Amino acid sequence: MAMIGWLAAFVILIGIEAGTMALTTIWFAGGALAAFFAALFGLSVQVQLVLFLAVSFVLLIFTKPFVSRFVNRDTERTNADGLIGKKGKVTAQIDNAMSAGAVVVSGQEWTARSAKEETVIPVGETVVIREIRGVKLIVEPATEVKQDGIWIWIYWACAFDPCGSSGPGVLRKDRSAGAGHGGGAPGRLS
Repeated sequence: MAMIGWLAAFVILIGIEAGTMALTTIWFAGGALAAFFAALFGLSVQVQLVLFLAVSFVLLIFTKPFVSRFVNRDTERTNADGLIGKKGKVTAQIDNAMSAGAVVVSGQEWTARSAKEETVIPVGETVVIREIRGVKLIVEPATEVKQDGIWIWIYWACAFDPCGSSGPGVLRKDRSAGAGHGGGAPGRLS
């Protein structure tokens, strides 16, 4: 009778796993299969239960980290994670020293803190969300982000010249400028 119970548990657990694909019951299905074979060989119910628990635990501990690396690798950001990089409008002055601040993003108001401790961001300022800590958005003024973005663009556009046709004074991979091109101070963009 125990054989049928373990076989039924195995089929049900596999069915749940096939329906959810969440890697939650597959480990226990392996334990149920081991207990089924124990029942098939006539071992006691206590041995079957211990075998079920032991095999399930071993599968969970040793195979879950390995399998998790290959399953759901292309998970898309959802909910709050999707806010990172978006812009918002400050509705209450952001002052980390006062533990105050709020931002409206996509019609929802969030508690916010500045990415830089000393920076106070006034009401009406446009900010960019850099990260989320708990239920608070960590933001920085959009003007800072724009300036950083321009510098990064200039650096990458000049540092990695795919055609090898950089002109005088253009920063290249080796961070020297103008070498072999007739001039320009090292590291200077012109």
